Amino acid sequence: MSALLTALALTSLLQAPSKSSYGSSSMDAKFGMAPADREVVITDFSGTSAALSRRLKVTVQVDDLHKGLASAERWVARMGLNVLEAKNNREESWQRKASMTFTVPDSLFGSLKDSLSKLGKPVEYTLDLVSKADDIEKLAHELRFRQSEREVYAKELQGVDRGKEAQAYNTLWSKAREIDNQIFALEENLIEARQQVRGNQVNLTLEEPSEPPTTTGKNWVEFTNMPGGEFTYYSVENPKAGISSGSYMGGSVRYLFTKGKSYLVLGVLKSQEAHRGDSAIFDDIFLYGYGTDFYPRHFGRGQRSYLNLYSGFTVGGLFLSSQKRNRHLVQVTPHVGLELYKGKQVLLDVRGGYVLPLDSDLNLNLRGWTVSPSLNFVF
Repeated sequence: MSALLTALALTSLLQAPSKSSYGSSSMDAKFGMAPADREVVITDFSGTSAALSRRLKVTVQVDDLHKGLASAERWVARMGLNVLEAKNNREESWQRKASMTFTVPDSLFGSLKDSLSKLGKPVEYTLDLVSKADDIEKLAHELRFRQSEREVYAKELQGVDRGKEAQAYNTLWSKAREIDNQIFALEENLIEARQQVRGNQVNLTLEEPSEPPTTTGKNWVEFTNMPGGEFTYYSVENPKAGISSGSYMGGSVRYLFTKGKSYLVLGVLKSQEAHRGDSAIFDDIFLYGYGTDFYPRHFGRGQRSYLNLYSGFTVGGLFLSSQKRNRHLVQVTPHVGLELYKGKQVLLDVRGGYVLPLDSDLNLNLRGWTVSPSLNFVF
């Protein structure tokens, strides 16, 4: 049989049953009659001229995911592009995302970056060249070998007397079926490999962060080192003799340690009014606290260089000092602010807040409004 296999390696295949032709029917139905000679066409998958394509991955940050996705879908439809896959409204960590994969002809590929940047702020733009030439050549070589091998077994089946050599016939038939299944799998793999390099594919992801974005677009918190200072004017809403002045003024050190942004503040405020004969009034206020700010979704998320609106809070404490007594209070100050200028090295902003001392006896006579311009710089 070995000599026969070698001799028939280049003969034509008499019968090449498909994968489904052996599925549920009996061998009698398949081989009850001697097969007639017919020409066999061996599929040629050897060409690799189209085995190279471009893969573009784009991530765009948008203020509103639904509006951004609708704009992207309209653009894809207007350009007549073929969408291969779409995944909408996915929750990933602290972000909401939507993505789509589509093919782009060479005529539009060059202007793609400018078109997609109109949807929002691009935070990732990665271009890769994908080649399947080696894989396609390897699969095609194996396919040709299996097709030649199938020819040999088909020829042998024709020459075996099924009635007298049933065991040999059954063995050859099983081997032929196994090879047919292998041929079918190889053709599927070749088709898949060809599809992977068919044209230029773009994977577009739209993301809507629920927290202030960072410069990388990948980390929730990015630390920085920006010391600075601020001036604070504190106007007490209900000043009272023996407790508080009408206004205080002073300065603080503000250390900003995340780009989110979060910071620590430590400062002192002095009374701006003279209190002759009232030694119980609190003339000095030493303050400390931790603060954090949040950018609104619909006002740029802090990405502009000028006029970024934000809100936040500071929580900490107040040390109150007079000639007769000292007190310590816990306080919370909600605030809104505006970044006048934000560059890579400098941050200039101003905020207004309302101090809420968490003390039942002194809350009424110490709560009030604050205005605090500040300057921070990268160190």
